[in-house]
Amino acid sequence: MSTNPSTITPPFVEQDWRAMRALNLYRWVVAVGAAVLYLNDGTVTLFSVMWPELFAFASVAYLLLCIPSAVAAYRRWPSLNTQVYLLIGTDIAFVVALVLASGGVRDGLAVLLIAPLAGASMLVRPRMAMLFAAVASLALLGEEGWRYLRYADDSAAWVQTGILGALFFLTALTASTLARQARANAALAAARKSELDDLSALNERIIQQMTIGLLVIDERRCVRLINRAGRDMLGIDNGAIGQRLASAMPALSWSLQAWLLSPGRTSDPVGAGEHSVIPHFSRLGTGEQSPILIFLEDARRVSEAAQQIKLAALGRLTASIAHEIRNPLSAINHAGQLLAESDQLEPPDHKLLDIVHRHTQRIDAIVQSVLGLSRRGQALPSRLDLDEWLPRAVGEYQQSHDTPADIRLDTLPAGLTIQVDANQLRQILYNLLDNAERHARRDDAPLIIRIGAGRTPAGEIWLDIADNGPGMPDHVAEHLMEPFFTTDNDGTGLGLYVTRELCESNFARISVAQVRPGARFRILFARPGSLEPRLSSTYQTEATG
Repeated sequence: MSTNPSTITPPFVEQDWRAMRALNLYRWVVAVGAAVLYLNDGTVTLFSVMWPELFAFASVAYLLLCIPSAVAAYRRWPSLNTQVYLLIGTDIAFVVALVLASGGVRDGLAVLLIAPLAGASMLVRPRMAMLFAAVASLALLGEEGWRYLRYADDSAAWVQTGILGALFFLTALTASTLARQARANAALAAARKSELDDLSALNERIIQQMTIGLLVIDERRCVRLINRAGRDMLGIDNGAIGQRLASAMPALSWSLQAWLLSPGRTSDPVGAGEHSVIPHFSRLGTGEQSPILIFLEDARRVSEAAQQIKLAALGRLTASIAHEIRNPLSAINHAGQLLAESDQLEPPDHKLLDIVHRHTQRIDAIVQSVLGLSRRGQALPSRLDLDEWLPRAVGEYQQSHDTPADIRLDTLPAGLTIQVDANQLRQILYNLLDNAERHARRDDAPLIIRIGAGRTPAGEIWLDIADNGPGMPDHVAEHLMEPFFTTDNDGTGLGLYVTRELCESNFARISVAQVRPGARFRILFARPGSLEPRLSSTYQTEATG
């Protein structure tokens, strides 16, 4: 893979300026060291200084030049290349001056150029690095030539100078090659990191959009990741990330511990806030210290899915045998009506005919309800102002009943806009009012039904239907909306179940908010803004199914 320097330089500007500051630090060390040696007569013992004035001048000038060089590197002005050219030129001039003032290349001061050459070669293109090495080599050759001409005593170290020049070229070439490879590797690593970041962001988006809850627990049993569905199911927020599972979700921690002791067992549902979830555990590796992945299923949805399968089978069964039941049922009912018109029947016989008539009507109602479940159409939600629609619906209900209950509508706040199928909402409301008429009437007090609506702190709109009846036991409330569950001998047990199904078709939730004294049902509607994507997803699923 070829790499163009012009394309890889910009991402590494910060690293280049750090290298420039390091080179300036090296220059400070050399300059201060040279000045201290001269002031303490160290040059006499270490080097054969032949020109002290030049040695002192070069040391002081080099030390003073380090000050603007450091400021320029800190302020990053002028450009990096300009500073590199000035730096290497100053270094070559300083080192050659020291070599000239001392005993020549033999004194070893020329090796001070190796570090600046290596650093400068890392910051420029290879051709410029070779130019720096050539200039340094020619400068030393010139110094040695001057020494030969000046003293004419064969004191010039031509061999050492040639070896040192070759070392300069080797240093520049090696530093430039290593820097270029490092830049190419860093650019490749940056590209791979960008791809990994994009992939990680995509995975995070997918995980957060999953409808199934997901948690990742690390080796210390702390929550490393939790998606939106998991937070909603468990009733927690992002503050749980980093906490130990035992403190954030004790019940789930017990279930995890049971799975660790017996990995093959099926986990029981775990209570979490308003939900009950079914956890599924698996490791993200082979070791015992590898993270643990936990999938969370809403136990209510699993139960509802099983219930839907059962009811779908029931719907197909009733659709196929409905006429087989209703035809003889109609014959029995008709025969009973004819017998009831006979003058020869005794009063006990009329009581028996009443029983036959009543139970044939009950069987027919059950068949009609079950057929209604299998034939119910798809909800067609539209925006509805609850504060305007509710008084009209209550008025229509009262007009259709001869002796309706005392229905009292609370003052409704304005702006209660929901997205719901108006016909199905009317059926929901009438089912709940009929349920109160059937089960909440008492002989010692008139039936009063109160209807109210409002908005929760989370922004959801609620609708309450409450009565002043005797209420119900807790064990009845638990099964109240299950199909065919009834406390009335003449009931079908499908009224409230149909009500719950209609609510869920409109992405609403119904619950028993109060059991006694008096029963109170609450419906929570989804916010209209959050309903659009869910409706689109539902329609697409049905179309592809």
